Amino acid sequence: MTLVIASGEGRRDIDQRILTDFRDAVDHVRKTAWAVQEWQERQIARHDPHTLLPLLISECIRHATQLGNSIVSDLTNHEVTRKTPGVDQLYDAVQRMHQLLADLLKEN
Repeated sequence: MTLVIASGEGRRDIDQRILTDFRDAVDHVRKTAWAVQEWQERQIARHDPHTLLPLLISECIRHATQLGNSIVSDLTNHEVTRKTPGVDQLYDAVQRMHQLLADLLKEN
């Protein structure tokens, strides 16, 4: 699906993935700004700001899951290749994350 934007220069199609990436980035900035403000307000009120950490970690996991699913889609559609910059580092990070998550889930 693409969005068509009309401007003085004519029609422009924008790929849905780019719009989704943009919305996700804006959402992440909004949530980060909220966290900074909340942290400061809790410090001023002499409440423990560290109580925000579970919320921030939960948001980070949600964002990583969303990004991971997007990369899975790109891999499935062969948009990521062996020559894609950063693919080796991504592989290493996913391997480390997989091992740590496997260890964590074995504990329960």
